[in-house]
Amino acid sequence: MKFGASSSQARRLLLAAGLALISSSAHGQTTIVWGGGTGSWNTAANWTGGVLPQSGNNAQITGGTANLNSDVSIAGFSMSGGTLSGTANLVANGPVTLSNTALNGTGTVTANAGATITADLTLNGGETLTLAGISTWSGGTIY
Repeated sequence: MKFGASSSQARRLLLAAGLALISSSAHGQTTIVWGGGTGSWNTAANWTGGVLPQSGNNAQITGGTANLNSDVSIAGFSMSGGTLSGTANLVANGPVTLSNTALNGTGTVTANAGATITADLTLNGGETLTLAGISTWSGGTIY
């Protein structure tokens, strides 16, 4: 069977459409990383790449202190070191991982899909951790 120019163009269009679909799906699960230091969660310059985590993104903090003073809803959240402080609420609708970290302030961190706690976790100042899904605690102490 021979393929003419029109079927070659059709294949290219299908390939381009498929790549666009994959790209848009992958984009929604991007992990946005805290740049370290101390500052407002809501300041884009405090995040690597100057991008704030949105509802379809995962947020990751590995050091420093992020001050959360307005409510945020994101896909997933991980902290391995560092501190989340402030008066606002953080809702993670996907996986949450906490390890050697502190939650300071008066807000609530809600893990709608549960959480994995693998090392020390400190809750200070009335901060609340709500585990709305199946969670595991495999090491460390919760203070």
